[in-house]
Amino acid sequence: MRKLAELKIDATDLPHLTPVKTESLQPGETVIAMGNWFKVAEGEEPVSVNRGILSLKTLLDAKRLTQNVEYRGPVLIYDAITANPGAPGGPLLNIDGECIGIVGVVAEAAATNTRLNYALPSEEIIAFLGGETANSTSRPADVPKAEGKPYLGIKVSKLGFRHVSAYVERVAIGSPAAEAGIRKEDLIIAINGKRIADVDAYDQAVSELSPGQLVQFVIKRGSQVLRADVMVGVRK
Repeated sequence: MRKLAELKIDATDLPHLTPVKTESLQPGETVIAMGNWFKVAEGEEPVSVNRGILSLKTLLDAKRLTQNVEYRGPVLIYDAITANPGAPGGPLLNIDGECIGIVGVVAEAAATNTRLNYALPSEEIIAFLGGETANSTSRPADVPKAEGKPYLGIKVSKLGFRHVSAYVERVAIGSPAAEAGIRKEDLIIAINGKRIADVDAYDQAVSELSPGQLVQFVIKRGSQVLRADVMVGVRK
């Protein structure tokens, strides 16, 4: 759930921002967050503006205070301080003043008393306005579901302690995983936006897949966090 709402206003020629896609946005670029920090502005007072640097694009896996954040999907992480009341819902702009996202709800780690500064990318806004899910990895409606057990071509390592992280031990040549670029020793950290904490979580997630489904994997390779879109095959 994005917690976005669409409102209809009976007026014309209103000032507005048009969301633009973030495909070309790279870490290190300038971002500008706008909002009503701590809800201190009233009436026609100017909004607050905070300039920052984009850190990375990733999938959200956090908690809001003691409650789970309802949204699971791609986010933009930056160093502008927007984790405060009044900031959520404000636009995030690039250096050219184009809308690249919307500031997300406050997400706080209770154990460390730290908050995450992030925004939903504009693709989520565009999808919401169009009635679609931007980060959906479901099989297209016109593609029939294939019969049989799902096949990825991944063997994860199960040697170690009680809770074993989902490291890739082997990738079969020519398999769906190989074609998607997944490699030996990659660490699988999410599938379809769902955090993979260990091998058991990986096995559970894979068991829920269907042949013909396009699945988004998030992997850690060294210091890099990468995304791989895998088309699930059929086990022969």
